[in-house]
Amino acid sequence: MAVTTPTFCRLCPAFCGLLVTVEGDRVVAVTGDPDNPVSRGYTCSKGRASGELHHHPARLDEPLLGRPGDPGGRTTADWDHTLDHVADGLGRIIAESGPNAVAAYRASGWGFDFPGAMVSDPFFRALGSDQIYSAITIDGPNKVYVPELIAGATLPWSTPDVHATDCLLFVGQNPLVSHGHANIVPDPMVTLRAVKARGTIVVADPRRTETARLADVHVPLRPGSDPAFLAYLVREALAAGPDVAYLEACADPASVEAVRALVAPYTLAHAAECCDVPEATLVAARDAVVRGTRIGFASGTGASMNPAANVTEWLGWALCAVTGSLDRPGGTMFNPGFLRRREDAPLPAATDTGARARTRPDIPPCYGGLPTAALADEILAGNIRALFVMGGNPALVFPDTDKIRRALAALELLIVCDIRHTETTDLATVVLPVTGQMERADANTAMFHPVVYMQYTPALVPPGADRKPTSWVFAQLSARMGVPVLGNPALAERLPDGFTDDDVLDLLTADARLPWSTVKAAPHGVIATDAPAPGWLIPDNLPRRLDLAPAPVAAQFADWAAERPAPDTLVLVNRRLVRQMNTTLRDVGDQAALAPYPTLLVHPDDAARLGIADGVTVEITSAHGATTARAEVNDTIRAGTVSVPHGFDGVTGPNVNALTSDAADCDPLTGMPRFSGLPVRLRILTTA
Repeated sequence: MAVTTPTFCRLCPAFCGLLVTVEGDRVVAVTGDPDNPVSRGYTCSKGRASGELHHHPARLDEPLLGRPGDPGGRTTADWDHTLDHVADGLGRIIAESGPNAVAAYRASGWGFDFPGAMVSDPFFRALGSDQIYSAITIDGPNKVYVPELIAGATLPWSTPDVHATDCLLFVGQNPLVSHGHANIVPDPMVTLRAVKARGTIVVADPRRTETARLADVHVPLRPGSDPAFLAYLVREALAAGPDVAYLEACADPASVEAVRALVAPYTLAHAAECCDVPEATLVAARDAVVRGTRIGFASGTGASMNPAANVTEWLGWALCAVTGSLDRPGGTMFNPGFLRRREDAPLPAATDTGARARTRPDIPPCYGGLPTAALADEILAGNIRALFVMGGNPALVFPDTDKIRRALAALELLIVCDIRHTETTDLATVVLPVTGQMERADANTAMFHPVVYMQYTPALVPPGADRKPTSWVFAQLSARMGVPVLGNPALAERLPDGFTDDDVLDLLTADARLPWSTVKAAPHGVIATDAPAPGWLIPDNLPRRLDLAPAPVAAQFADWAAERPAPDTLVLVNRRLVRQMNTTLRDVGDQAALAPYPTLLVHPDDAARLGIADGVTVEITSAHGATTARAEVNDTIRAGTVSVPHGFDGVTGPNVNALTSDAADCDPLTGMPRFSGLPVRLRILTTA
């Protein structure tokens, strides 16, 4: 008999509500849940493909030991033998080289398994290792680093108050495809149309993205020139009259004057020249933004992956502050949390923990994670001998593909926890098959959302084959290594023997905004109506006034100049595809069969100059490497700019990380590699 159960998608941070129909142990249908109070029936093709992913032939079914190319080859093993092997190896490495010879890389798949993340993360710290690497350091470290400088504390993530704002400003973000990623726009088309009906949407992006096509104003600026655009808007907002009451209450006065001086050179003419757009386009953006209303601001990976990432984020925050939009209704808000009442607890201090990658001692950790760009060097230098990969695919998503694969292959222990085979499991010494989203109880934390919301889901089907929950795996490893579960003996004592994901959720939600029984009794999810409105954070819950001109970023801006590509080069920018989340779903059923091959977008003027026709295969070459792609002549990309999506292996699509480096062009403050704004050259390989 078919049974349909409400649940939520865990393939991106939007956590859209789903209805999943199961017959026996088969997922037979996945649709949007119209009763979910946040996504309201919307889901994208990723969510609808989650049943196909669950039954994909590449799913991992049993533990694997050994590398395929080892003398003994790769063999299957039972869990006891596998975990004994891991514990013995960890014990030996720690005894010989200390706990920091053991590292972990936490990626999106880790973050979308709440009980698994909460049990695994303390395990590494209980071992004594501070070598924790996070996917955020190759995605958007500026979105943590810059707010810490401004506020003097680690803040909740900012996001536009999309349900109340009448002016949305997106810089390098395309929420109709990404759902906002770290600034969630729920049910994006409906939500953005509502904003457009009552106000204005402005998009700054070198490509006429899906969101730019909907916007009232599209600024197709030169890649990397975002600081000039935002500096012009800040200058105009100050000239038109800032929100004096807000600034007097919230900001350091000297920093306001410093901002005024820093943006003074960015007149209309100068900004238009830097951005290479008509002055009339900037005036239209100014008129939309600087008109006495509050601004919902968000930058995406188009901004965070280029060399001006920190400056762009800082100027966006400065614009929000001078217009009185930061932490105010209808502006740019901060989620006060469902799992914890952030308004009642002191914010974590923005202090340096002292953890470092020894090959990159100049770069501090970000959001609890060391700079991922240093990981390959740490391994190749012999500093890291064992690495856990949690729900990620570093062999494909890290900069300098050849180098990271050499490093992963050099590890004595490479333990990969995942639901399916990837390029990284191919290099692993130990593969641990963990449960997927259909097979485990879970809860979303919705930390990036503009509403305070949580949803519980039971497991919808039993774990297939010999898969185990991540929480179980690390409970077993904790016992073998002699460290307490959750890194805390008092908490560990509150978990029953043989605990489940449900037991972990019961424990970790004890202080949630609503009783856990209330959350579990709301199968479609529940919004906390008692959560404070925007305004709860600034200024009352900050340790000091806002520093709107923090010295490290102000210095970067003073040295910044809009790059002008050489005459024989183009500039490569990143983009996402709606059908996949990074490397996930690129080969899943209808997703792969129906989606077009990921192409290189080339403007018609550039195509004519280079003799490139639609469909030809071209070689893309940077200073660091080369990959191939099929050209698509398309006027949505600005002239002088080309674009490919990330997440492909060089066979099913262009491998953009063959073009990138973990050393050259990394941001000196955050360690973020240059993933966008790359100078490249094109060469025709085949005809259409």
